[in-house]
Amino acid sequence: ATAPDVVDVEDVMFLGDATPAAPPRPMMADDTKDAPTYVMLVSGLSLGQTNPAHIGLLLDFVAGSVGDAAAASRIARVIIAGNSVATSKDDETSANPDSDVANLAALDAFLARLAALLPVDLMVGAEDPAPYALPQAPVHACLLPAASAVPGLNRLGNPISLEVASDDDTSTPITILGHAGQCVDDAWRYLAEDDRLEVLASTLRWRHLAPTAPDTLVCHPNDGSDDVLGMEAAPHVLFAGNQPTFATREEAGTRLVCVPAFASTSSAVLVDMRTLEAHEVRFQSHYS
Repeated sequence: ATAPDVVDVEDVMFLGDATPAAPPRPMMADDTKDAPTYVMLVSGLSLGQTNPAHIGLLLDFVAGSVGDAAAASRIARVIIAGNSVATSKDDETSANPDSDVANLAALDAFLARLAALLPVDLMVGAEDPAPYALPQAPVHACLLPAASAVPGLNRLGNPISLEVASDDDTSTPITILGHAGQCVDDAWRYLAEDDRLEVLASTLRWRHLAPTAPDTLVCHPNDGSDDVLGMEAAPHVLFAGNQPTFATREEAGTRLVCVPAFASTSSAVLVDMRTLEAHEVRFQSHYS
């Protein structure tokens, strides 16, 4: 007999696999067909906490001033997956409004320079000055006055779903779906599986980005008519930001990427939009 307050689970049924992603299409004209086109994924910049020298190396790499200039010239856009600014704790003893303002100003200046080079998609995360509940709204333009005036900056919420179009209108766009990491972080606490990439893969199979919402992950009420956390079709790329380490693999035609937090790893990820291969790029100075 079942004990009081105990639920016996006889079977678990899922929605079934999401519609498979369309195969990637060439991004560039035929005369450059052998050259890769990259999307850079970076998260957890935590300006105000991260080594400024490493932030400078990241900016110089994208500009082609240091490192592999050929690879940098092939970066089509940068997606910043949340937790971009370090903020003081929300309590009377450790809150430091002056520090928060200075860190936002540093982020504003950094984004203004970066978005002048190429398109930048700025997402929000759990640590950013934005509403906490999923789906999160973008950072307000008044907090980033200089960067918001640059046409290359796109202020986005969390999660995001993007279509990166090719140079010609005949190719199928590459679909990118991702979040700032809260969805994986919260689900990971419930599972015996220690592999966060496997947790991300599970959300793809479950066809839901945030399976623990609203129980232990705060989200806005939704009647199901506009569920941005659900997954009707599998994307080409599914990423989770602000993870402890970089990890990647292919799952049923979708490239899964755990994007490491830059503040602790000083690294970003380049995803080849032709092959969907992903690799980590580190930005560290021997003198810092």
